[in-house]
Amino acid sequence: MVILLLTAIDQQAEVRHFSCQLSDMNTGFDLLTTIALMGHTLIEARLLEEGKWTQLPPRAFDQDPVSPIINELEKEWHQLLTKPNE
Repeated sequence: MVILLLTAIDQQAEVRHFSCQLSDMNTGFDLLTTIALMGHTLIEARLLEEGKWTQLPPRAFDQDPVSPIINELEKEWHQLLTKPNE
């Protein structure tokens, strides 16, 4: 489980603070992308996972979903780890 805290400016130029508990980090990334796609401006985003805070760069969450890229990197990483030494 992770906790996502974010601050955004909505379409009416109001500053909004939001927090939620999510199943994993990728779900948080998708949520941030969705919020940006709705026309809100992300100001700050942080994730709490296993007792550690991670500050996220708001500009990274624009029009393109991040989780497919992360999933592909994770897949490649697992392939490299299971590859026999040559």
